[in-house]
Amino acid sequence: GIEPYTIFVSPFSIEDLRERLGRARWPDEIEDSGWQYGANKKYLEELCTHWGHGFDWKEQEDRLNALHHYCAKIDGFGLHFIHEQGEGERRVPLLLIHGWPDSFTRFLKLIPLLTKKGPNGFSFDLVVPSIPGFGFSEKPQKPGMGVPRIAELFAGLMKKLGYDKFLVHGGDWGSNIAEQLAISHPRNVTG
Repeated sequence: GIEPYTIFVSPFSIEDLRERLGRARWPDEIEDSGWQYGANKKYLEELCTHWGHGFDWKEQEDRLNALHHYCAKIDGFGLHFIHEQGEGERRVPLLLIHGWPDSFTRFLKLIPLLTKKGPNGFSFDLVVPSIPGFGFSEKPQKPGMGVPRIAELFAGLMKKLGYDKFLVHGGDWGSNIAEQLAISHPRNVTG
């Protein structure tokens, strides 16, 4: 079945991360070398300070949970996805697939734009899954979770959601999955 999903990271996990960031051991660095010999130490220190003390995970969690998150078992594998339905009666299903190393958050700014009814009366029903091993989808436990397998899982997800025909877009690795979907399911992928 399809179950609603709420993003929740325990306060213990957040505190553990803060403690580990605070214990970072910094390497020596050649003075004024910038990024010439690898990551800039000052930049990394500032980044760790931000993640340890400036980043408000709870605020982000609340922002993410304002969307409709779900988990579904597809062919025995647990997939996390966002499902946001468009406005109006003329809605077109659109599967948005992120790349690597990336997540569903790549599409957060697009979701409200694409679900809003346009001047032509069309909007999009968006399905934004987390690729297996990313975000809140299950982590593969055995070999074989490549592009063809993921394409089949996503085709199964769209079918389970009741979308016989749909559009697909992918960035980076997601474009490979989108291409495989179109090759394997030409009757379902309309563009």
